[in-house]
Amino acid sequence: MIVHVLPIPVIEAGADSSICGNTVQLYGVADALSSGIWSASGLNVEFDDETDITTIVSQLVQGENTLYWTATDGTCTAQDSVVISSHVAWTADAGNNLSICGFEANLFAVPVNGTGTWSSNSAESFWPDENTPDAAVTSSTYGSFVFTWTETDGVCATSINIDVTFWQPVSDADAGVDQNLIDEYVTVLDGNEVSVGYGCWSSTNPDILKADSLAFDTEIYNLNYGLNTMLWTITNGACESSIDEVNIIVNESALPTGFSPNNDGFNDMLEFNGLEQMAYTKITVYDRWGNLVYEMENYDNSWDGSSSGGSLLPDDTYFYVFNKDGVELSSYVVIRR
Repeated sequence: MIVHVLPIPVIEAGADSSICGNTVQLYGVADALSSGIWSASGLNVEFDDETDITTIVSQLVQGENTLYWTATDGTCTAQDSVVISSHVAWTADAGNNLSICGFEANLFAVPVNGTGTWSSNSAESFWPDENTPDAAVTSSTYGSFVFTWTETDGVCATSINIDVTFWQPVSDADAGVDQNLIDEYVTVLDGNEVSVGYGCWSSTNPDILKADSLAFDTEIYNLNYGLNTMLWTITNGACESSIDEVNIIVNESALPTGFSPNNDGFNDMLEFNGLEQMAYTKITVYDRWGNLVYEMENYDNSWDGSSSGGSLLPDDTYFYVFNKDGVELSSYVVIRR
């Protein structure tokens, strides 16, 4: 009897490896005389071509996956295995975007897996170091920068970005000196110019109109009699605003107490200052005995000492009530030609 001893097929399933993900190409080696097939006992993996020793395998489970290459030359059979350790990528947590006044910020990464490192698109310094999740960071310039938190477990690495904005503190606001006006309802404000951030005028009186609320030297209209307070606020991002106020007092001029309607072109009419700024006016004039001698609604500084009937009133002392915007003021007036 003759016994033929045949060699076992020479095969290698490949080197064990660790990958990030669940798909990898295999790199087994087999002699040309054998054919084989991949298998994975107890695993539901997928081979692109289970008869190709260098096929791609997917649907690996997290952790160790043992794959078997079984080869035969028609008589002898051989088997080798390879272990693929699958690591699954994760989502890093770098915290929220930050808006900071000044050059210093505290970062707030939350480690999820492995070790992490901070990096930035600007020249920054980290304390105690860039590997600390809640590191303090010092910027050399103001502005908005991207900070990247990268974590790795030695196989997989994942990164996430946040925006950190460093704002420059504002200078002190100066709304200018207080103003005292007489029968004037328009004035120009004199706040300080803004070099950092922006300034804005405001008032507790919504009736006051501003030509440009962002201009430090804007003109304002429709002031009220008495106290008008304007606020000049300088703001820049996350920094504390600086606020200053200016008081503008509109005083009433003295009520007229006499005029000389003699047609000499001087002091011929009973005139009130600031009449053009008043929405409603009315004058009612009485003689010393209380008789109504003259009355005019929407008064226009045109009374020349005549009665409502058009006759000249004699030189004398008269008494009047002047209504401006619903406020009644009483005084006397002497007609002396």
